[in-house]
Amino acid sequence: MEKHAFFYFRDPAYAAAHPGFTEEDPALRERLVRLKDDIRKSGLPVSEPFATPKQLGEWVLRDLTAVIEELYPEKDIPDTLDRAALDHEAYSASRRTVYIGRQEYMDRLNAHAAGDGPPLVIAGESGGGKSALLANWTHTWGERHPDSLATENDSHDFDLSLIRA
Repeated sequence: MEKHAFFYFRDPAYAAAHPGFTEEDPALRERLVRLKDDIRKSGLPVSEPFATPKQLGEWVLRDLTAVIEELYPEKDIPDTLDRAALDHEAYSASRRTVYIGRQEYMDRLNAHAAGDGPPLVIAGESGGGKSALLANWTHTWGERHPDSLATENDSHDFDLSLIRA
């Protein structure tokens, strides 16, 4: 958390020049002074004193931009192919949560994937569960046969086509 916590203290002159920005109650003012001292002693980043709201905005932008660039460096931005793969995986994951399956369909897909037959076509009405079926099957198949979906030259090559009606 310490890398993502920032504190910004206003210039007391700014508060004095703007009615309503100062704390009149001495006990509350003392608590605020102690809190600011504790924050300064904590080792967490403190930027002070900002003189205007514009300066505060510039400091916040600077600090949050640095955090974003650290967490998500430009070199880690996926290329088009990787982005497409991530999109497909996200879609597949969303379909896996809504599937109410039938084992006979899974058995048929398993048999086809293990064989050398012609391509298999899955057809049906829109909303009938084709994507959910295939998302669940490919997930299960991939867990049981991790190398079969990862390369082109393995013993379980297959061609599975999805046609939407």
